[in-house]
Amino acid sequence: MPPLFRHTLIAFTTASIWPAVQAQTSLPAAASGHAAIELPEIVVTAQEPGATDDVPGYVARKSTAGSKTDASLLEIPQTINVITAQEIAERGNARLSETLRYTPGVVTEVQTSSSYFDRLRIRGFYSINNIYLNNMQMSGTGTLAVAQVDPTHLSRVEVIKGPASALYGQTGTGGLVDMQLKRPQAEAPHRIGLGLGNKGQRELNLDWGGQLAGQDTLLFRVTGVARRSEMDAASVTPKRYSVVPSVLWAPNGVTKVYSYVGLQRDEGGSSASYLPLVGTLKPSPWGYLSRDFQAGDPSVNDFTRRQAFAGTELTHDLNDQLQYQGNFRYAWVDADVDFLSPGAFTGASQTVSRTFYQQAATSRAASADNHLRYRFGTGLVRHEVVAGLDWRRFSSDNQTSTAATSPVFNLFAPTYGKLTLGTLALRTNSSSTLTQTGIYVQDQASIGPWRIMAGLRRDWSRSSTDNLVTGASTTQKDIATSGRVGLTYLMDGGVAPYVSYSRSFEPASGTDYFGTAFKPTVGTQWEVGVKYAPTQWRGFLTASVYDLKRSNVSTSDLDHTCDAAPQLADCGSYSVQSGEVSVKGLELEGKVDLNRNWSATAGYAWMKARYSRDNAGLQGKTPSNTPSQMASLWLSHRWNSGALAGLSASAGVRRVGAMWAEDANTNRIPAYALWDAMFSYDLGAASSSMRGWNVRLNISNLADKQAVGGCWSANYCDYVQGRRVSASVNMEF
Repeated sequence: MPPLFRHTLIAFTTASIWPAVQAQTSLPAAASGHAAIELPEIVVTAQEPGATDDVPGYVARKSTAGSKTDASLLEIPQTINVITAQEIAERGNARLSETLRYTPGVVTEVQTSSSYFDRLRIRGFYSINNIYLNNMQMSGTGTLAVAQVDPTHLSRVEVIKGPASALYGQTGTGGLVDMQLKRPQAEAPHRIGLGLGNKGQRELNLDWGGQLAGQDTLLFRVTGVARRSEMDAASVTPKRYSVVPSVLWAPNGVTKVYSYVGLQRDEGGSSASYLPLVGTLKPSPWGYLSRDFQAGDPSVNDFTRRQAFAGTELTHDLNDQLQYQGNFRYAWVDADVDFLSPGAFTGASQTVSRTFYQQAATSRAASADNHLRYRFGTGLVRHEVVAGLDWRRFSSDNQTSTAATSPVFNLFAPTYGKLTLGTLALRTNSSSTLTQTGIYVQDQASIGPWRIMAGLRRDWSRSSTDNLVTGASTTQKDIATSGRVGLTYLMDGGVAPYVSYSRSFEPASGTDYFGTAFKPTVGTQWEVGVKYAPTQWRGFLTASVYDLKRSNVSTSDLDHTCDAAPQLADCGSYSVQSGEVSVKGLELEGKVDLNRNWSATAGYAWMKARYSRDNAGLQGKTPSNTPSQMASLWLSHRWNSGALAGLSASAGVRRVGAMWAEDANTNRIPAYALWDAMFSYDLGAASSSMRGWNVRLNISNLADKQAVGGCWSANYCDYVQGRRVSASVNMEF
């Protein structure tokens, strides 16, 4: 058994048996000769927070992303990881990728130098655009104008592992991430936070809610953040200003209308620190490049993004059995970036050439998801059927211009501010549109302790691109059918073994030698697991094994290479869809909230990822940036009495195993482990006049370890994020 797996298993076992140990030691044994004291039975009941509610602690037991209903995680036959608002706040997360650092099977540190999007790898597959907000996709593909939502606004983040097209249409093979906004609630929050830290960190955040016009049927909530913080690369200082107001109107017991608006401006960040493989992963003759090395130039590095979105969710109970829900949203993003991209560096010389890039993009996204939920019985079987129509349209305008620069740049004796730009030339100018319409049906059937989930969806998609430089236009239409089926058995004590099969699809652009348009890539997954929701203490544990495949992957056309068909002018440029990538894996996750003192989350992932079919020499190779093992542990303790009353302390470690820097498996990125910590103190414990005041210290990458987090080519590697220290004062009124 690998040491990493053994240590994680010990942590899971300890978390599982600790409540029992507490129960055995909570009362002294009866003295000899005296009868045991019989205590009256006390029954405590509390309503489980809903799938979109704020959850106290680390443990969520319901999910909306997994079924588009308020379903129990125990009854969904697929791995779903939930990160609660308390976890996000305790760890001081400032971007989506940071909220997922302790989620097994998700690689988050592969591109930390880019501030304007979150590049994630879920179960071995990239997931850039498979990011959803309130169960609807945020952005399309192939554009700089990608929307981001700050974690300040989120009540939870859910990760669906594996194919999810049966509910959502085109999605990635590895899964999707769904963010849920904080919603108005009866217990209105009144919080303000101020923060300072290293790297020039400054932050002001707000979470405020209550009744509008004194009506308990009309609630509001406003979350906001203003933040600046330097990135590791010198002279790159992203700034963010973001606010999300929302209103909930519930005039009676059958109708709810939830509306929200998001406004955000980002400026100052940029992809300005693309570093070569030689000098980061491998030593150069002049040593290594430091983490704060600036490969660009402060005089030209810049990034600005403006985004806005508005959405409404309408829920209406037509009767006791039938409910309608409609979700609607429109989003707009405008982004501009200037940066320098270094050329190839092999170590033969200290200098590289650099190309100046200027990009501008605007994207628009309109989405509508309407469905009916019907609860009924047929004999011994209870059904909850969801049937819906989902429509979305993404469009974007994209421009890229480039210019040569002089003089050449010395990586080991850099000079800045003396850059000369050549003539700026327009390289790309295009407009793209993607429209998808899908109809879907899902049945959650209950037969005694058995739960059966089956879903089917049919999608029609149309994508078009107009090249405004050449005048060429391309259009592609795809039709795909996706489904999933799963079986769960609810045992006594909160144990639920399950098995499931699911499919996904993604449109693939291009044609083969004969001019036939490529079919969508297809993802399939078999998963077997067990979930445990203890009845005697608050926790949720999941163990699963899976076999995941992505087929119809493009690879070289061996029949039309220059050796096989030398008469073709463009020989060697054709592709066929005979490639396949497979990932087999094991995942463990446990979250517990014990009494009011202890909380913990632990995770472990083992993956065996391979190119199972490929014509370009990759068969049997492991995809880049895919570690075979990952493990994490976060432990938090709060003192409620004694001299330390009011103090909370947390510590965590996240380890990412070794992985390859490229698909050819030539250079290996070493494993690394990063430590994090948090300390907070409730000032109300020291003085009643300070009730509601709290101070907190967050430290990520405690040892300031410099490790390579990922590589994309010989010219582009990234270090993991360096140490971040932030102190904050939080006031609740």
